[in-house]
Amino acid sequence: MNYYDARETRAPAEREAEILGRLPAFLALARERAPAYAESLAGIDLSTITSRAALATLPVIRKSELTALQRQRRPFGGLATLGWGRQCARVFASPGHLRARGSTPGLLAHGPGLPCGGVPGRGSGA
Repeated sequence: MNYYDARETRAPAEREAEILGRLPAFLALARERAPAYAESLAGIDLSTITSRAALATLPVIRKSELTALQRQRRPFGGLATLGWGRQCARVFASPGHLRARGSTPGLLAHGPGLPCGGVPGRGSGA
């Protein structure tokens, strides 16, 4: 099978170690550039977030909070690390949960979109 780079075929433990190793810097960038994350991650020593257990201790911004966040800080609720304009000229947005009429809700409802992400679907021969 053809892969874009060797990282796609590495051992899961190796992949997780790299991701968790990069996590503190990623979180610091989010806290530095996005006001909502600056607030939610304030006072947390991000250098200690290097495991799944440590990640699970971070506060979660719930979907139910997004509307209020967006009203307070337009257009992205303080969650974007880029400013509007030159840094971010286009935004691709979801219209919400998509489901064909009469289809089964849940994971199966996402089936039609999975091939767009490279997941083989019915009749794909994969």
